Amino acid sequence: MKLIKYILESAFIIIILPYLSVSLATSITGLGLAIVLFMAILPVYFVISPLRFSPKTKIIWLIPLFNALLFFLSARLTFNNSADSYLVVYIPLAYLGILIKTLIYRHAKK
Repeated sequence: MKLIKYILESAFIIIILPYLSVSLATSITGLGLAIVLFMAILPVYFVISPLRFSPKTKIIWLIPLFNALLFFLSARLTFNNSADSYLVVYIPLAYLGILIKTLIYRHAKK
């Protein structure tokens, strides 16, 4: 159940939100929304989304790759090819968040 909720949430934030920001906004407003989306909302989501799963489960290491796949599809559908360059930052941020959570979990366990 937790995984299904996560998939629906990710699809909304990573695919539908960028599409709505591009299609429903005027040109200058859409640009502002895209900047907020790429510089604030998506990086925070990429870091926080895997943290809801326990470090004991192996699926936590696949969450950033799933988010990257969704973002890749969204960037191809709504933006141009240069939007893929954000993945160079988003994926390491997500794995850094997972690593920190795992280290905190192991330290608290001792």
